[in-house]
Amino acid sequence: MNFSKNTSKLILLEVFFTFIDTTFIYFLYICSRKERYNNMKAKLLWLLLVNLTLATAQVQVIPAQLYQKVVERGYETQEVVTRLANYYYSTHNEAQALKYYQKLMRGIGYQLEPIEHYRYAVLLQKTNKNSEAKKQMNIFDDKMQLLFTKHPNTTPNDLMGLVTDAEKGTVVEGAQILLINADGETLTDTTDINGFFVFSVNKIYPNFQEAYIEIQKPNYELMSQPIVLTTAQQKVYTLFPNVFEVNKGDNLANIFNIDNIHFDFGHTNIRKDAAVQLAKIVAFLEENPSLNIIVKVHTDSRGNDKYNRELTETQAKSIEQWLIKQGIASHRITAKGYGATQLVNGCEKGVPCTEEEHQANKRVEFIVD
Repeated sequence: MNFSKNTSKLILLEVFFTFIDTTFIYFLYICSRKERYNNMKAKLLWLLLVNLTLATAQVQVIPAQLYQKVVERGYETQEVVTRLANYYYSTHNEAQALKYYQKLMRGIGYQLEPIEHYRYAVLLQKTNKNSEAKKQMNIFDDKMQLLFTKHPNTTPNDLMGLVTDAEKGTVVEGAQILLINADGETLTDTTDINGFFVFSVNKIYPNFQEAYIEIQKPNYELMSQPIVLTTAQQKVYTLFPNVFEVNKGDNLANIFNIDNIHFDFGHTNIRKDAAVQLAKIVAFLEENPSLNIIVKVHTDSRGNDKYNRELTETQAKSIEQWLIKQGIASHRITAKGYGATQLVNGCEKGVPCTEEEHQANKRVEFIVD
């Protein structure tokens, strides 16, 4: 086939522009893919950063497990031992529970609740130590008689209760409810889908009008208290989780029940009772090496402002030095005294307040950073 020169030129131009168009379209396609790739990469990077932020900002803590480390450091108090005994009892770790209830029974100066003798007796029975179990049940019976005063005869009624989560305020389904009388006899019930339980009058009367109520639920602390069932009761019971989510900015004093770090008047040395509380902070920091702590020491408005500021500053530094001596790196601790500049109530200088209100302002905070 013969082509004229013009036709040939036209064909060549058409081929050239087709090539240009194809190349341009391919270029746009590649750019589009690259943009999508970059967008995808950006999204993945963002998600990774978010997850890393959440991972460093939030940790799960089981206080009872940290208390184990406190005991291993040689700091045993009734509060720490009781928390461990109850934790292992509620999680059905009978060997560990028995160990810590034995420590409770042998603790010098410990003031034990009747229910603690009952739980110890239950554990002893499971290990066939029936003679010692019977002895503990007798102590439980005696203490129950002292605990409850005799009430006039009244018409007994049902006991209705609602169990809720102390942190979330939601109802707790499937919690086991026990009524335990002085003879060690029990009544049981389980909360329904709405968190309710009921003990009818024909079950309560006459053997369970004076009893302990005990509530157990996995992942919650064991709850118990004495009750007198001579009148109708409708009560809300709150369970505290035994697993806490700790975020940056949280105050560990609230999680570990640290009311205050007490110093002798005019002194800044760490007392033994304070060392037990600080050992909880050490255990937390050892378990979470990526987190730091800010120690804030406060006092009430009584006294000279300058003296209060200097005193709390010195106390903060004493706490910092004690933590460092326990092996916590100095760069992980920031300590500062605030005097009476951050009161939690209106008890400013010159305002009449009760001693309890003033004491609320004397506190130490351990802020996760």
